[in-house]
Amino acid sequence: MERFKTKRVLIAGLGKSGKSACRWLLNKGASLFCFDDQQMNKEHDPEAKELIGKGLKMVSIKSALEDSFDMMVVSPGFPRTHAVYEKFIRESKPVIGEMELAFCQLDKKAVGVTGTNGKTTVVSKIAHCLKDNGIKGEALGNIGTPLLQAVERQGEIDVFVVEISSYQLETLTTARLSSGCILNITPDHLDRYSSMEEYALTKGLMGRVVVPEGRLYVEEKTLKSWGKWIDHPGTMAFGFSPECDVALVNGTIRRFGVTEIRLPDEFGRAAPHDLENMLASYALLRDLDLSAEDILRSFKAFKKPPHRIEFIREVQGVSFFDDSKGTNVDAVLKAVSSMEGRVLLIAGGVDKGASYTLWIPHFQGKVVKIIAIGEAREKIKNELSTMFPVELCSSLQEAVDTAFRSAKKGDSVLLSPGCSSFDMFRDYKHRGDEFKKIVLTL
Repeated sequence: MERFKTKRVLIAGLGKSGKSACRWLLNKGASLFCFDDQQMNKEHDPEAKELIGKGLKMVSIKSALEDSFDMMVVSPGFPRTHAVYEKFIRESKPVIGEMELAFCQLDKKAVGVTGTNGKTTVVSKIAHCLKDNGIKGEALGNIGTPLLQAVERQGEIDVFVVEISSYQLETLTTARLSSGCILNITPDHLDRYSSMEEYALTKGLMGRVVVPEGRLYVEEKTLKSWGKWIDHPGTMAFGFSPECDVALVNGTIRRFGVTEIRLPDEFGRAAPHDLENMLASYALLRDLDLSAEDILRSFKAFKKPPHRIEFIREVQGVSFFDDSKGTNVDAVLKAVSSMEGRVLLIAGGVDKGASYTLWIPHFQGKVVKIIAIGEAREKIKNELSTMFPVELCSSLQEAVDTAFRSAKKGDSVLLSPGCSSFDMFRDYKHRGDEFKKIVLTL
């Protein structure tokens, strides 16, 4: 793209997406500058050193504020209140993300998924079904592999299945998806957004990245609650009500008023949120011209990614479950509701701004103890200790030991933090892996 040649581009943050953007822009002849809060660590990162060797210049925040640039590429989650971000907005200079760069040059079929919970499961399920039916589908984006990195080899991919976070939607403007889906909108990231309305508005931006002739599927309760923030001419509802455009009613899937297939009895035992994820996946796969029969056959062989209400083992009659991916209050509600019998909940980490009091009516009669860890533990105790026993622990090891000591035969110990992990762990995967290690030593 000639538009980037000789342009002075500032990269804000040198994580996965920042590095991917750097590689691509260097190949396009841009003059690249980067600042990162962990700059000293990045300069010893082999990938960062390679990029520096190819022309990337690391600069201080002072330089980022004082020097002149043509545009800025931000990493997902870069604070909009940051002085450098505000400078670009003030100067009416473009601020985009790595995913927008990818959308601008993506030539293949693409579908996208956003929502508070379930995104990774749905894009993984769609990619699995495509591959199972001989189509080269790949799950990309927020799930882990930067989209721009995959676009460089798009000749090897038939369908791009893109997981999109609210952070990425903030800087996405190009309509490139043939179909999209909003799974749900529940409290999350309220440490970044000033209100649920602002968060819902950001999720609703999914409408501008689906082509006008495409379809945007929205879960029925989400559409009812937040529909005014969702603007797309092809908006469709999916859910369990007969009037939904794609509906699961009495074990049968109806699409646009036509009965397409009946689910096997084994699907009827799935939790409601799993059925919603299945229905969303089905809707997007049908838009990609897979038959109902082929989709269901592939669904049967699909296994959810780890750390999502994953059974680890039973010890002395106590079952242990890893739901480390449950990083917001609604995800914890879904995890607890899926448990049988009494639950001892391990929760906490970096607080994301929502109130834990939302748990109270759903936990009563089910959760017998909460073991709180991380930075949010005092807040959890303050908000919940009048209704549930809450014990504070300083480490995950201590929390597991405490839960096991307190549990009775038939109980479940559930790690479902309702918080992000960065106070104690690298990410939710690291937190879940550590939990598994501890449980396997009991």
